[in-house]
Amino acid sequence: MNIRQCRIRAFGRLRDLVSDFSDGLNLIFAANEGGKSTLQRFLIGMLYGQLRADNKSRRFLDSWVDQYKPWQGADYGGAICCRLADGREVEIRRAFGKDENGIEILTAGGEEISGQYERQRNGEVLFAQQHLGLPKELFESVAVIR
Repeated sequence: MNIRQCRIRAFGRLRDLVSDFSDGLNLIFAANEGGKSTLQRFLIGMLYGQLRADNKSRRFLDSWVDQYKPWQGADYGGAICCRLADGREVEIRRAFGKDENGIEILTAGGEEISGQYERQRNGEVLFAQQHLGLPKELFESVAVIR
């Protein structure tokens, strides 16, 4: 799976940001406090959701959720567009926060396909785990450089 674009409505200090990505390695650089780690957390949150991975039946939020609430009370969430290994394009839309649990996964034609993915008892959709072959904890420990 390749992330093609992310659109952040509001996440931490980032607001109304669109970033396009190319195939292969993408380098993100900015000054200290420029939003690099915030962008990284946004992408992980979009792929894997905001629920703690250690409890698959109850809705406990990850510790980062409160930390990245928008600084100016805006719409907490966004979307990413991905190309899957089979060539299909999908868009993932999420809203974050304690009152939000929504995820929409849409095809390029606009068809909602979230129901095609396994769902844990706490409601989390296992989209990224299916397409990346890694559970959230393993992805964060081997695929994320901080």
